[in-house]
Amino acid sequence: MLKRLIVTAPIVLALFYSGLSHASYWNETPFQDRMLKCLSANTIPVEIFLINGVKLEGTINKFNDTHLLLNGVNQRLILSQSIAFINPTQSDCDQ
Repeated sequence: MLKRLIVTAPIVLALFYSGLSHASYWNETPFQDRMLKCLSANTIPVEIFLINGVKLEGTINKFNDTHLLLNGVNQRLILSQSIAFINPTQSDCDQ
C-alpha cells in the first residue's frame, strides 16, 4: 500500500501543477470566472484591493487568467496575482 502511494503521488502533483483543477476536470466554469464575467457584462462598479494595500475603483472591462483590465479614472491593467480581493458595490451577481 505504501509503495502504491509513493508511485501515484508524483502523478497527482503533476496534474495539480499542470493546471488540471477539479473545476476544469468536470467541465464547469470556476466561480471566480462566473463572477468576473457577470461583473464585466453588467458593468458593476467594484473596489479592488491589492496585496500592497492599494485600493482601486472602477468597472472590469476584460479579464483572463493572468490579467484584469479596470476602467476607472484611468484604465489600468492589473496582474491577477497582485489582487487581494474584489468588492462589488452592488449585489447583482448573486451566484
